[in-house]
Amino acid sequence: MYNIDDKNAAVFEVQRYLREISRVHNEIPCVTPDGIYDNKTKECVKAFQAQNGLEATGIVDNKTFDLLYKEYLSALGVGEVCLFLLPDKLESQKIQNGEVSITVLIIQGILNSLGIIYDDLVYLETDGIYGAKTEDAVKHIQEIHSLKTDGKITRDTLNAIISDYNYFKNKDT
Repeated sequence: MYNIDDKNAAVFEVQRYLREISRVHNEIPCVTPDGIYDNKTKECVKAFQAQNGLEATGIVDNKTFDLLYKEYLSALGVGEVCLFLLPDKLESQKIQNGEVSITVLIIQGILNSLGIIYDDLVYLETDGIYGAKTEDAVKHIQEIHSLKTDGKITRDTLNAIISDYNYFKNKDT
């Protein structure tokens, strides 16, 4: 969840999504992405929530983020056919057990989608918390792709997850 006074890259992304959506939907005020969740950002989120039938709290919860991302892709004209997710932190670090982030939440959602294809992939709670179940699901994907099976998401592991998602998603369209 994101709320007043949060400052980070995920807030920047939310603001970027809102800015793009505001270009298509004039009812949503434009916000300049700066990574700071201030009152202007909160008002933009509230306008987005109200327009989309959500409770206008101004807080970016999971439901708001999911819809925000979907509307962002629609505003870009991408739809849901292909997913692009390249967190900068993977250049030198790994996402691993114990991390809490929007990136983890997105990866959990992708892994849940892959559970339709890989029957033995356990359904994950999409809460943005990288716990034991997320780690086990990542290990399973690593095994399938003959990657180091340590449950840590490196660039290679993320590429495998997204590649599977894009392949199977495009196969259905």
